[in-house]
Amino acid sequence: MRSLMLASLATVLCLFATGKATAGEINLVANGGFETGDFTGWNVSGPFNSVSDFFPHTGTYSAALGSTTGLPDGPGSLWQMINTQAGIQYELSFYLNCWDDNPESNFFEVYFDGVLLYSETDRPDDGPNWEHFVFTVIGDGSPQELRFNFGNDPHFFFIDDVAVCVPVPAGFIMAGMGALGLAGMHLRRRVLARKAQVA
Repeated sequence: MRSLMLASLATVLCLFATGKATAGEINLVANGGFETGDFTGWNVSGPFNSVSDFFPHTGTYSAALGSTTGLPDGPGSLWQMINTQAGIQYELSFYLNCWDDNPESNFFEVYFDGVLLYSETDRPDDGPNWEHFVFTVIGDGSPQELRFNFGNDPHFFFIDDVAVCVPVPAGFIMAGMGALGLAGMHLRRRVLARKAQVA
């Protein structure tokens, strides 16, 4: 019983310590919401890229990606390595906004482990709206590259809340919360019993 409660407690604490991921998910992306205020955890190439508080989806910051589409300055890339387990199905998601009054000059691509998941050119201006992208990817047991390639001259793509998550069954979360409650009750009883002995 004690080992079950401790394991459940560890699971619940892990889930709630992961930041942007919702309950039941563990986000493997470092600094996926760019809330460090910079590109910590990421690699970035190309000019005119920054982390900005100008237009976040959630939190305080988002990444503003504005590399030019033509040589020698562009295009740009944003990438990091994701540690995966072989055969596990992951959910890759992010929010994207295009700020561009001349959409004939932009493109955006998403890769995971070298596989092209999404490609778009001449994306129109999104105004205040963010589009949510979700893909299913499979882990191979080694670090796998998540990469965004882009060009938007002379404006920006904004990207935020990037996540690669392992869905955890809701029932397991509820069981963990229940075990956490039982552990608290057990601890309270022990404290009361010790106080009674001292008295």
